[in-house]
Amino acid sequence: MKTVFAAAAAAFFAMPVMGQDPPPDGAVDVLKGQPYSPNANRGFPTQVLFGDTHVHSALSADAGGGGTTLMPRDMYRFARGEQVTSNTGQPVKLPRPFDFYMLTEHTDGMGVITDIMRGAPFDREYLETRARWEKLLEIGQTKGDSETHPLLSPTDEFADYEQWDWANLDVSEAKTPEMLPFEYARSILKYGLQFQANEGVNPFKLDPEVVMITQERAYTSPIWYTPN
Repeated sequence: MKTVFAAAAAAFFAMPVMGQDPPPDGAVDVLKGQPYSPNANRGFPTQVLFGDTHVHSALSADAGGGGTTLMPRDMYRFARGEQVTSNTGQPVKLPRPFDFYMLTEHTDGMGVITDIMRGAPFDREYLETRARWEKLLEIGQTKGDSETHPLLSPTDEFADYEQWDWANLDVSEAKTPEMLPFEYARSILKYGLQFQANEGVNPFKLDPEVVMITQERAYTSPIWYTPN
């Protein structure tokens, strides 16, 4: 009995070793071509996601000034695949909802353009509210610098750094010298002093809580795909 058990055990433990032996010469060609395992040799993503990481609503001055009328709730409805009405009056809808979506508003001057469009009074109460909550001022980004301009600061040798001054906000008119004082941070600080003299409050006053920032941008082009 012991002899039979020992022989069976020896044959069992020898099986894995036999399984590692190379195939016979005639079977080599059978292993060529598509691997048996569908995941073998796969080093690329198999689930493609589509979305947008840089979107402005009408609250951002560049978007609102360029004609955008959709507000944040409208933008998220659009991203979820709902139908919305664009600023041209046309119905628009995605072929499929976004997988991810980021509403990235400009925090400096956020909502000012919509207030201008609806005729909001720029009185003392309004100026005090903006001075209280607006603590960020963007003075530069990849597209250009907005701190000052050579015509506004002729003695500053760095005033012409990274200028983008060939058109207005929505690129509908060529740039003119009359536009410049309303587009650069240094001249806006001067207008704040005028508000202080006329209204008793300076919405553009810089204090330790106000931060000047520059912004870096990087754009990519996601690829549409049709899921199986």
